[in-house]
Amino acid sequence: MNVILRITIIGGILCLTSGVHAYSGRDQIVDQALDRVEGNLGQQRVHKDIALTYPEAEISSQDHGEISIPPKVVSSPRISGRSMKTSTYEQDKSLSMNFEFGTEMFYHKFKEPGYMEQDGFLYGLQAAYTLRTSFNKDTLGLSDHFSEHRNKLNVFRFEGMLAFGSVDFDSDDVGTYTVRDNFMYDVRGLAGYDFLPAKGLILTPYIGIAYRYLRDDSPGRILPFASFSGAFDFKRESTYLYMPFGLTTTKEYDRGWVVDLTMEYDLLLNGEQNNHYNDGGYKVRDSLGQLYIIDAMEFDQDKGYGFRTSARFTNENGDICYFIEPYFRYWKIRDSETLQFTSNSGSVRWVDSTGTIPRTGQQPKNETTEAGIKLGLRY
Repeated sequence: MNVILRITIIGGILCLTSGVHAYSGRDQIVDQALDRVEGNLGQQRVHKDIALTYPEAEISSQDHGEISIPPKVVSSPRISGRSMKTSTYEQDKSLSMNFEFGTEMFYHKFKEPGYMEQDGFLYGLQAAYTLRTSFNKDTLGLSDHFSEHRNKLNVFRFEGMLAFGSVDFDSDDVGTYTVRDNFMYDVRGLAGYDFLPAKGLILTPYIGIAYRYLRDDSPGRILPFASFSGAFDFKRESTYLYMPFGLTTTKEYDRGWVVDLTMEYDLLLNGEQNNHYNDGGYKVRDSLGQLYIIDAMEFDQDKGYGFRTSARFTNENGDICYFIEPYFRYWKIRDSETLQFTSNSGSVRWVDSTGTIPRTGQQPKNETTEAGIKLGLRY
């Protein structure tokens, strides 16, 4: 018995159109038909979850009849006919894991409006490790982002920097002097999700957790002003625990150049300002003339926000890439809580001359502005 099998692939519909000869029962004929379907697909990529199901074949009573297999739509999460976008992102598997390190220089300005400001240049080092656990594909709708076999959170980055330098202090009360040595570091853990809206373009929104530390380190130095003769400067420490929310746009250009543009909002979760008055900075006398040193005070200052932006230009010709990245960072923090001054580890509490109103201190609202540039290598 001759059997003619016809197969046609149109969009997501399969119809049978090739010739097949069958010499045994209906099961053998259907098996041969399926083998021919698989052969005609050739190099065409088929998602592993596609299920091909066929209704019962109808065989005519004639010796040379035809098998009639009605067409059935193939169930697939992709619409056939849309090609995968090809870019360095998909071809270069070295992007799945990379390290980078480099140096940076930036202008730093800290200001307490109406009280003081200090500014200067800081110099430092930075390093990062980026891991892509998978390579997301182009998407057609929201269902692609939530399907079990589709895109997922795939970018994880750990980065850190440290910097140091001297800054100029300026205040209407005490004047200007350059005695403050600053040291800071910032460590961050980020997780992101790649979107591929067009060939050679990647959008990566991300979220994370980060910790920033700044030390204004001038303990025990005598302030060089006649009106403040005998007064001492002291060490200040500022810490921010914050949550970054950002978006990086990556675009490929000719000659191996890649440009990353990043915008980020930083939500302050917890902020603390520790003033080490016990370094000798604040000395007071009681009504009997006895001299006391004010205890160190830790102020909660956790209302505020920051933002940052950068443009990174990377040349990817070769195994080791180099980059240059100008950037801008900003913080705005509100007034801290109010605390009472103490001495002798809290055993002495200070009040005004009436003995009823506590003497208190507060960290005023402040702003930090940083603008600089990074130079580094990635491999």
